[in-house]
Amino acid sequence: MRYHATTETIEHITQLVYHVRPGWDPALVRIILRSHVAHVDGNDLAIAALRCASNETMPGPKAIGWRGPHWRDLDTRPPEVKEVLWCEVCGKVESRCLTERWADDDHDFEPTGRPVRTGR
Repeated sequence: MRYHATTETIEHITQLVYHVRPGWDPALVRIILRSHVAHVDGNDLAIAALRCASNETMPGPKAIGWRGPHWRDLDTRPPEVKEVLWCEVCGKVESRCLTERWADDDHDFEPTGRPVRTGR
């Protein structure tokens, strides 16, 4: 049976993560944890968060939500997140930029500087 972490549980996990990685902003940790409550088991979320915080190569709390070694051997994990490119000219994602053109819109797709993680 899947356990959905409560607000109180999220707070406890946040405090444990802060104890392991005091440099990580607790508010951001809370946001990341809350964004995964509906998708993963609460126990798995706690284990993954602590594993992630314990891994010195992880750059910050956002990494908790990334698929990686901290989710290994757990029953649930975050959904796949794809990276999409946005057009610098029109601000649309690549697929929309290429297919939704107006008569006076003749620009070529020009990606922004880096891909953006989006979607589930």
